[in-house]
Amino acid sequence: MVDKGHKFGGLWTKQKLECLRKYLSAYTKIMSRNQSARFFETYYVDAFAGTGDALIKSEEPTGLQFFGQDVDALRTEVEEYIAGSARLALETEPPFDRFLFIEKKDAHCERLDSLKDEYPELASRVEVVSADANEYLLSWCGEFPRFNRRAVVFLDPYGMQVEWELVRNIAVTEAIDLWLLFPVSAVLRTLPHSGELPPSWRSCLTRLFGTEGWESEFYRPEEEGDLLSVLPDFDAPKRLATFEKIGEYFLRRLRNAFRFVADRPLTLCNSRGSPLYLFCFAANNPKAATAKRIAEDIMGKMANGA
Repeated sequence: MVDKGHKFGGLWTKQKLECLRKYLSAYTKIMSRNQSARFFETYYVDAFAGTGDALIKSEEPTGLQFFGQDVDALRTEVEEYIAGSARLALETEPPFDRFLFIEKKDAHCERLDSLKDEYPELASRVEVVSADANEYLLSWCGEFPRFNRRAVVFLDPYGMQVEWELVRNIAVTEAIDLWLLFPVSAVLRTLPHSGELPPSWRSCLTRLFGTEGWESEFYRPEEEGDLLSVLPDFDAPKRLATFEKIGEYFLRRLRNAFRFVADRPLTLCNSRGSPLYLFCFAANNPKAATAKRIAEDIMGKMANGA
């Protein structure tokens, strides 16, 4: 039975999951067919695994007409359960050697554990861990045996939970392909035009970017704001941040840590076309140029509706 408490998504959730599904399929095919790659044990790691299923909401026309004309504005919400990332990973052919699902909520972990009954041939390969994803994966990366293991890690946070220290440590392994959902819209909402951020917000952004340099990127220098503010009835906005600027800054941060970063991450939007997330790919394996090309090809086709 599907856990009704699982988070909502939208049509963008389908895009994200389809992108991941295509990459996982390409990844395991390459690892199983390449003679030298067969030596490696392959892992799929889902750090915010949820329940294995996703509840999404979309808007569809009601079918009503007004004076004989369809009225696009009259739309109704439709709820739909779809296979989540954990289930898609288990359905990948050929399969991964090992699956690691991390979830903080015990109820979700119980649902993930039940997937072993649905996929009995893979049950011995599946490990479900109830833990904070940042803390657990930091330790996991620190013990990662790069000489005989390769992995795909999917970081799909509910908000701004992923910390830069984890991203950096994933890069340090030089053996993990990273897919990361970056919450640009949430970042923008934590950047008030006044520049007056609560201390907790500042700390959160610094953990997210791994540096306090975000402030000079997203805000006008104080002295410039003071100069403009002397004009009568003029309250100089200090914020320089936009969706594009935040995304560009995060990509620069990724390129500081990884050799290969997809140049055009997939932009995921809500039903009104407003951007919410960037779905990013990065790898630090010296031989990951092919992986980057595959990821970019998948995202490029999806962005063009293919």
